[in-house]
Amino acid sequence: MTHSLKTILHDFIELDVDVQLSDLCLDSRQVKPRDLFFAYPGTQVDGRQFIDDAIMRGAAAVVCDGETIAVREQNDVPIITLPMLSQKVSAIASCFYDHPSHDLTVVAVTGTNGKTSCCYLLAQALKKLNRKAVFIGTLGHGDTDDLKNHTCTTPDAITLQRLLFEYREQGVDVVAMEASSHALDQGRLAGVKVAIGVLTNVTRDHLDYHHDMKFYADAKYRLFEMSGMHAAVLNLDDEIGREWKNRLKKIKTVGYGLHHDAAISAQNIQLSMDGIVAEVCGSFGSGQLTSHLLGNINISNLLAVLSVLMILNYSIQNSLAAISVLSTVPGRLQVVSQRNSIVVVDYAHTPDALEKTLATLRQLCQHDLHCVFGCGGDRDVGKRPMMAQVVEQFADYVVLTDDNVRKEDPEKIFSDIKKGFLQLDKVHVEHDRKKAIQYALRHAQQGDVVLIAGKGHEDYQIIGDHVIAFSDHQVVKEFLARQ
Repeated sequence: MTHSLKTILHDFIELDVDVQLSDLCLDSRQVKPRDLFFAYPGTQVDGRQFIDDAIMRGAAAVVCDGETIAVREQNDVPIITLPMLSQKVSAIASCFYDHPSHDLTVVAVTGTNGKTSCCYLLAQALKKLNRKAVFIGTLGHGDTDDLKNHTCTTPDAITLQRLLFEYREQGVDVVAMEASSHALDQGRLAGVKVAIGVLTNVTRDHLDYHHDMKFYADAKYRLFEMSGMHAAVLNLDDEIGREWKNRLKKIKTVGYGLHHDAAISAQNIQLSMDGIVAEVCGSFGSGQLTSHLLGNINISNLLAVLSVLMILNYSIQNSLAAISVLSTVPGRLQVVSQRNSIVVVDYAHTPDALEKTLATLRQLCQHDLHCVFGCGGDRDVGKRPMMAQVVEQFADYVVLTDDNVRKEDPEKIFSDIKKGFLQLDKVHVEHDRKKAIQYALRHAQQGDVVLIAGKGHEDYQIIGDHVIAFSDHQVVKEFLARQ
């Protein structure tokens, strides 16, 4: 690692002063002696107000955001000002950790839905093919059999470079990571050399942050503009995917899906509660895809994984053999019980994801389909009635409940959701999520399917400033144990 302040800032400023650094830090409360502290405005707080605290804790230097490049000292500690600092931290951290992504094959997946599934399944498949692969995403980071927790889909710029450094030291070969629109917009991947980029789809989400669909799509497109990218894998069943295939001329593109122009597509698809059987064909060859994963959603995810494996020069037969034994992604169309009714937990929390999940289960359901769902507080309000419309279209019985209300009034969230229902008398309302799940399970009959949507793998509820232990999966398990 390079510990010289002068060296790691060389691309942005020529310094006369130099100090040796122990580590990099974004949180003043975690600063240790001889750390470099970065201070810039975030979505919640402005890190520049904590410069004094960082210096008091022993920071060797501070780099802060400002309109012009400047250098000053405070208590003999150099403070360097750089414009648009948040977009530069990733590159600075990459230099500090000696550019770890240059020695790894990084596959980054962006899209509204499917990022977690594609990355998790890809890391699994590569392990089956004897590659040392790790996952970074919503479920955590590391080996898929031993994931460590972190707080967001894509870690902050420093944590991400630190993880890549550790993986390189451990002999990791491939990193399958999620690239969220927030992370791309905030430059968290700017210093990462991404070899292969994947687009799953672009549908409505995060408009509380991006404001409109154009800015949202543009944030995702930044992934494919990064230097060092070798190939782009695009879902041609998605309108944006088709548009970007025509737009991306400087890198190799591989399209997947049911679209006739796809390099890898699926035909003669058979779906059941036992899984998927389909014929895969295209420019890379043909073969039979079998998987115990559920629905058309996972056909799309598996075709994305297969596309990446083809780019990495695996044979289609070996790739399909690896895919056939992949495990279900936690909290993604995960069947948690088939004892009486079939109970499925899924992370779907956008209109498109919920529609695809419900459509899949509607197709597989022999009797009635029940859906327990809610919408997150302090998030995109516009999608709430759209979620209701989707649920009413597919589900026979609906239970409306809380889902990470945060600091918003739960009644206000319910009011927004209810605007999308045509027949409110068919909707059971219960703020207590545990009671809501129990209500749905009690009313489900033999052969019915119960979907508990929105939280998936999450083991908490966010209420106000409090994070409370809560697991949809555990509630189901405890309910069934008493029956």
